[in-house]
Amino acid sequence: MKQEPKSIYEFNPGDIVTRIQPSVIVNQAMFMGGLSYDPCYVGEKLIFVGIANGCAYFEPTDSFTYLLEKGRLIDLPLHKFEEGWAHYIDPTTLINAKRRSKYESMSDTTLVAKLDEAIDAEDYEEASRIKHEIDKRDI
Repeated sequence: MKQEPKSIYEFNPGDIVTRIQPSVIVNQAMFMGGLSYDPCYVGEKLIFVGIANGCAYFEPTDSFTYLLEKGRLIDLPLHKFEEGWAHYIDPTTLINAKRRSKYESMSDTTLVAKLDEAIDAEDYEEASRIKHEIDKRDI
């Protein structure tokens, strides 16, 4: 399944997200090919909390990261981590034969917003798929 990188601004609080691209860091040796990449949080399941004070805030979902962060939110500076995000896909679902809905990892508010977008665009097939997911959740 191909995931397209998005800006963190495209997600709503409560969405389960992950980084799919490392952030580029320009180091001091920039003029000698000094680009390096920060792979932090690539592939890690995070709950998006919101944006404030120039940072995106996340709640860790695994116990190891939770212990490292001592129960605090993870704060990532927007100037480094604004781009390269996607909805998290549980890797165990890749071995299942049954194809899962791309809407399963979206929060209820995001799902309702996607339904409105599909209706506005007159994409009734997509609206029907979204409505089916909403009905499953009993929103």
